Amino acid sequence: MIPKPGEIVLDVKTDEYSLNKKVLGKTPVDFSNDVNLLVIPLDEELKRIRSIEQEEALRAGQPVDEFLSIRIRFDENLSYDVFYKSIATAGFSAYTKVQFVLGTDFKNVYGWNLPERSQFGSISCKSIIEHQRLMQKIAGKQKEIYRPLKNFSDNENINERIDLMRIECAKKNIGLLLSFYSNDDGFTYDLSLNETGLVDGRKFHTFENMDGLWKFIEDIQSKFDLRDKEDKDEIVIALKNDVLLKDLEPVIRRLKNYGYKVQYAIISK
Repeated sequence: MIPKPGEIVLDVKTDEYSLNKKVLGKTPVDFSNDVNLLVIPLDEELKRIRSIEQEEALRAGQPVDEFLSIRIRFDENLSYDVFYKSIATAGFSAYTKVQFVLGTDFKNVYGWNLPERSQFGSISCKSIIEHQRLMQKIAGKQKEIYRPLKNFSDNENINERIDLMRIECAKKNIGLLLSFYSNDDGFTYDLSLNETGLVDGRKFHTFENMDGLWKFIEDIQSKFDLRDKEDKDEIVIALKNDVLLKDLEPVIRRLKNYGYKVQYAIISK
């Protein structure tokens, strides 16, 4: 990916990574931290560029862009944690509008709009659904998606309000959550959703191949009582660190063809 004037392009290869053709470090070294999502050399370079852009805008008397765009090219042989940490680091520096490609197929461009800072800490159906997803057990194991929260607040009045919102959110959303992991013959796919409209109505479905998964999703899309759900065209993919991007790409390509907006989460060890 060749950067155009004023554009930010991150290229992440298996051996090294670069920002606008400037090599920042070695991928196996800088992305190896299992605890911290922040990739320090990348964060520092993005902040440096951001500072220059802000100064130039102020000198020209122009408004400073609050939310910025970034394009990223990932080698398809990289693992999911490199993908997640790259985009998370960009988001920390306000590069929240992300377009990315996986491998060398530049025709299939995917997007991920990260939450804006004004949304952090806000209480909404999206934040409540996300909180419920965080607390779900993935693939029948005692695993939680990255950084689960035990409570939204210590304030009883706020928690009471949240309890009421959970009821309304369950009625209005299905909260699709997809995870997959390798087995002896390929991959097992776990899909959970709430079709009942009840707070504790989430059910899990397991598929041993993609065909079964896609047939189930097509069945969901054909149900008239789910077509008016607020998040009917949204899905979260939650994966473990070691899933390869070449195995993720066909999944998100098919979901894109179905019209879904995909969000991403990472499953802790």
